[in-house]
Amino acid sequence: MIRKLSVLFCVIIYITLSLTNYIYAEGNLITNGSFEEVQDGVPVGWSIYTYHKDEGASEFKVESGEACDGNNYVTIVNNVQNDSRYIQTVSAQPNKNYKLSCYIKCENISDSGNGAILSVEGQVTGSKPLKNTDGLWEYVELYVKTMEGVYSFNVTVGVGGYGAESSGKASFDNVTVEEIDTIPDAAIVAIVESPNQDNSPSNNQSESDIDNSESENKPAKNRTIWIILAICILVTAAAIYNTFKSSSSKESSKTTDSTSSTSDNEHSEDSEEVKESEEKSNDSGE
Repeated sequence: MIRKLSVLFCVIIYITLSLTNYIYAEGNLITNGSFEEVQDGVPVGWSIYTYHKDEGASEFKVESGEACDGNNYVTIVNNVQNDSRYIQTVSAQPNKNYKLSCYIKCENISDSGNGAILSVEGQVTGSKPLKNTDGLWEYVELYVKTMEGVYSFNVTVGVGGYGAESSGKASFDNVTVEEIDTIPDAAIVAIVESPNQDNSPSNNQSESDIDNSESENKPAKNRTIWIILAICILVTAAAIYNTFKSSSSKESSKTTDSTSSTSDNEHSEDSEEVKESEEKSNDSGE
């Protein structure tokens, strides 16, 4: 039984590690890319940046209904020419390729500036700038190539850019970041070279904003791992319980059979003694 439990335990550990590696190696590296989780009016895992901080210069909203994916999406309204964005730090590996994508819906974007865009902080390169999508969600993408020593970069969705400020309204949804093998020909590529460039805050962004973004990413991933571990522990506990229950039932059955056999033997012996006593009594009477 101990051997069976050891094998079962090893299998559970293997499954857990495999699922953990899958989570970190595959799929979307962005946390809360559909903006479904919100805390204090800000989507979990994201921080906010705006260049001109005058009251009413820009508005950041989490809105519901008519989303591209799920129920929520975020909207940025630049009431003046501005550079405003939602930012999230994602983990990366050196010398790797990544595909960034999202859906954008925008209107009344000024002709000047970058317009509505998906980009990487610290990079001039961004996705195709959008000005007006006629009320429809439009898919955009951007590719990133990391160089030696790069272990993270900051993904941004916003209106405007460095020295290319824009006014107008844009909504964003279903942001994804995936590691890929190769970058397609003629694709828009942002090359992240400096170990510090990808994490360095821009002129008006504090270090605490980036630190908060990273710290918010970790709990979401950790929650997933803990859920998987909890399920594995429950499965293991159930298997152990069933194993011991089965073993106890067999032991109980053996004990019952042994007791029954002993009782039958004793009963048989008593019957023999009574029979012999009766025979002796009959012989004496004769």
